Amino acid sequence: MEPDSLQEKLSSLQKKLADKRRNLLLIQEKIAKYVLRETIDLQLLKGEEDTQNEIKEIEDESLKIRNQINDVERDFESKHEREIAGRIKICEIRLEELINSDAPEEELRAVGLEIEELKRSLYIAPSLLPTNILSSRYTLVASIGKGGFSEVWKAYDNHLRRYVAVKVLHPHHAEELAQRRRFFRGAKTMSRLNGSDMPNIVHIIEAEPTIDESNKYCYFVMELIDGYNLGEVILYKKLSLSSDELVKIIGDVGNALQAAYNKDPKIVHRDIKPENIVIRRNNKSACLIDFDLVLMESKSQCTSSGLGSFIYASPEVIDIDITTDITDINSAVKIDRRSDVYSLGMTTVFGLFGQRLPSSEVFINRLEFISKMNYSPRVLSVLIKSICWQQNERYEDADSFYKALSDAWHNKEKRFLQVPIPSISTQNLALEQPVNPYRISEFTVTNAEYYKFIRTEGYSDVGLRRWWSELGREVWEAYVERRSHSYLFELAKDGSVRNEGDFTDRPMYWDDQKFNHPVQPVVGVSWFEAEAYCNWLLEELRSVEPAQWNDKLIHLPTEAQWHHAACRTDGDLYPWGNEVPNSTLANFNKQRNGGTPDFIDTRRAGASWVGCHDMSGNVWEWCRDPISDRTTGIKDNRPIRGGCCFDDNIKKPISVDARDLRKAGYRHCAIGFRIVVESL
Repeated sequence: MEPDSLQEKLSSLQKKLADKRRNLLLIQEKIAKYVLRETIDLQLLKGEEDTQNEIKEIEDESLKIRNQINDVERDFESKHEREIAGRIKICEIRLEELINSDAPEEELRAVGLEIEELKRSLYIAPSLLPTNILSSRYTLVASIGKGGFSEVWKAYDNHLRRYVAVKVLHPHHAEELAQRRRFFRGAKTMSRLNGSDMPNIVHIIEAEPTIDESNKYCYFVMELIDGYNLGEVILYKKLSLSSDELVKIIGDVGNALQAAYNKDPKIVHRDIKPENIVIRRNNKSACLIDFDLVLMESKSQCTSSGLGSFIYASPEVIDIDITTDITDINSAVKIDRRSDVYSLGMTTVFGLFGQRLPSSEVFINRLEFISKMNYSPRVLSVLIKSICWQQNERYEDADSFYKALSDAWHNKEKRFLQVPIPSISTQNLALEQPVNPYRISEFTVTNAEYYKFIRTEGYSDVGLRRWWSELGREVWEAYVERRSHSYLFELAKDGSVRNEGDFTDRPMYWDDQKFNHPVQPVVGVSWFEAEAYCNWLLEELRSVEPAQWNDKLIHLPTEAQWHHAACRTDGDLYPWGNEVPNSTLANFNKQRNGGTPDFIDTRRAGASWVGCHDMSGNVWEWCRDPISDRTTGIKDNRPIRGGCCFDDNIKKPISVDARDLRKAGYRHCAIGFRIVVESL
């Protein structure tokens, strides 16, 4: 193909690419607005994915053409100018015709804007190609990264005789003062962070951004990192990366963010995403790049323009960039280091998920999305806390997030805690002591864990026959049909055992936002539902690891097992000892949102002697023992232990001796359960 034909094809592709990028930006802005209303349009998400794929195809085709014309002398710029001049002339003639025909003002304005845009494009430089030389010094070798704002090239420094990375502002942005300032600001910010004590931030070689002799290319020079960005590593397996190595990489990025935040003024990155984390090939350490959207926590320097990548952007970043006048100097005051925590948390989710994040699941049903990630409740709890919608519910900074993640990750096998044979008495409750060692869950069962039971048809006819006991099915059928049964409590307004709208295919409060967070304890489940979950879980574990689980049983704890795991000696009033309860030890007295269960792994100081969390307050917990009704003699009651978030510890105690009875078919927003593992 002749050079001119190649250039024409390249020009056509560049125009098509620009159109697609504009469309993508519009789609992402619309999606962002939906996200702020905590809803989404599935067609928009599909449109975004399709447009991303089309852009990738066009970019690949463009790169092939560029490689074909590496050594061809181009006359693109003069041809481009002639084409634009001709289009301007046509528009001017059309404008004159519209004026003479008294056309509507909207049409006149549209043509006028088109003329202005065409005139401005005359000053846009043509796209760079390999072998181009900037400032008579840097010979471009290959494009190694490109976004909507700039392009990064591998280049050869002819003065110092070494390879470097050159970041070039896209020519169509170079004419805009605001975009040049943003570009220069990113370079200067990274140069402030240079130093041997900051190995996880890319080093700037030329601190001052440069405009080459043609006055059309703005660029600055960085170290060339031999590696790949995290997105390439996860999606295209450019490097082998274990989950342990991924967690370490998150720590490297956390160190970089913490170093930036310790500067004066404090620096918030605002654009943490997989593409901005480069992993070195030699030691798999991470390096943070691209500070173009940086925010200084100083009102005289704050900036708020630039959306970044919306799926990784925190809600407050989206809120400001979409809804706020970017000329308002105070518009970014809501953004702080917790915004970077959100983005780093979402990046961690991406890495552990191991695939492109499904936008529809992330935004529409986080619970379903998280439940697919086969990690421990503690790890999930850390991830969820990092990406909470409200800033004040996230970790304070990246360092706190990483410490929590690292601790959870390296203790991820502590799902069940070993409880030794008891050496204490239980005289105050006249309970039989456990005679065999057993393991008990560190946390109460969470919504994320319970969702797997729902998703595998735990409430279907098949599930009822497979995992529910015969008595459980009988009681459940009566509950579904709203018939009286000795195991059910008449609580509905009309005297029946169930209100008309109460769920029968999931826990009672499953759709209530006060109780349905993925890492809150599941509540609104009867004793029989908890029993069925235990049967289902054992079957699941046996199918995955038969050698480990075939000789095990999973069930609710007996009262003796629960009490022994809660306190070491009879003298202990609470799991942590005898200190009077406070907000760091237990969730009680309606201290959280007027009375809602707290996330698991929130109050470590209140853990019991074996490490069980929330055995005082938060939620009552079902125990296994059947208790006879005093009137009928039927064993239709089951004990609940530990008190809950509503109890004040005065009239209603939350001590280890806190105990009550409920019908086994009873469902309440403050009753959950934990589980026990024993050998056959």
